[in-house]
Amino acid sequence: MDPVFVVDAAILGKKDIVMNILRADPSYLLKKAKVKNSVGVEYDVTPLQAAIMTTDIQMAEKMKRGFERLTADLNDQPIDGIAEMHRQIKDIYLKSLRSLQPDTQVSESDDISVIIGAHNQAQEANAFDFKPYVEAILAASQAELDVVMQLINTKPSEEAAQVAASTGVSVTQTDEARAKSFDELTLVEKLNRFREEFVLHMQNEIIFNPNHILKSLEHNGTTWGKVGKDGVTDPEYKKRTVIFSQLVGWAQRKAAEPVKQDIRQGTWYLTEEKELHKRPARFDLDWSAHFFNIVRNPPFDDVSLVHSASTEGWGFKFALRGIGARGPFCAPSSRCFQNLCRAKTTSLENLCSRAGECGHQTAVA
Repeated sequence: MDPVFVVDAAILGKKDIVMNILRADPSYLLKKAKVKNSVGVEYDVTPLQAAIMTTDIQMAEKMKRGFERLTADLNDQPIDGIAEMHRQIKDIYLKSLRSLQPDTQVSESDDISVIIGAHNQAQEANAFDFKPYVEAILAASQAELDVVMQLINTKPSEEAAQVAASTGVSVTQTDEARAKSFDELTLVEKLNRFREEFVLHMQNEIIFNPNHILKSLEHNGTTWGKVGKDGVTDPEYKKRTVIFSQLVGWAQRKAAEPVKQDIRQGTWYLTEEKELHKRPARFDLDWSAHFFNIVRNPPFDDVSLVHSASTEGWGFKFALRGIGARGPFCAPSSRCFQNLCRAKTTSLENLCSRAGECGHQTAVA
């Protein structure tokens, strides 16, 4: 079997497929293949490194059993499987750190806890700057907001493409818009620039950076607190709807697939209710989501799985609440998503500790 099948399944969070193959032949843990991440950048990695890149620590924990069974490398030379697991984790984290901070003084000789701690700090420093776009939305005229709301309020998917074409909504900017200063752009053009710049920003990162989603949720929450103060008005919730659906939604849409699985299931249920990971490809919503019209395109398929360039779904028409898709209706909170990131860091810490290598680490987000 071509190892690309295993590595691709790993980066897409297809745990059952990956683990069935590894149970039959753990040597696939040593094989690399080229796969693309959520923003289209190709990397040559092992299945474990693909899982680490997507912050799929649950899958990485499952892979540990395969490493324990490894006694020889691909050349039939003796190998310490757990040491190899540690080497792969260290290697991908160091590469990711250097992609964020080329001048870092951290090196292969450092303990993995030092590397991961430095990497977490570098990710936090590299969080996308949403502020100009939030301010543009808050300053937008009602006419500009209404243009954006046209797409958000469309229901049949075939209408969404028509509205996007008529209003100029796109995943990238036009050449004409790129030549303009930010202040010269319409709100639609500013949001197109945001989507393009956000993807370009992420293309410099190897391990998925959860701080992008975290910061977008924080801006969203701050906006709710501003309304009615300092001259900020939003009587029809249009500004808050645009910030949430366009900014938070796009950050969620471009996340690694296992992260999107967590969001579909609901971070509240994963962190507070301690639900087992279900890895849904569809949105796990109940009547409250229908009632509050959080997602406007039943049957709640994730269109980004099928056609990533579609102007439908996350980042164009909706986002999902940080408290979980099935949580109570309120301003989306960053708390549950942050807790999920911290739980993943703790799990990675425990995984490395069992390998006899990893000490205390800072939180992922």
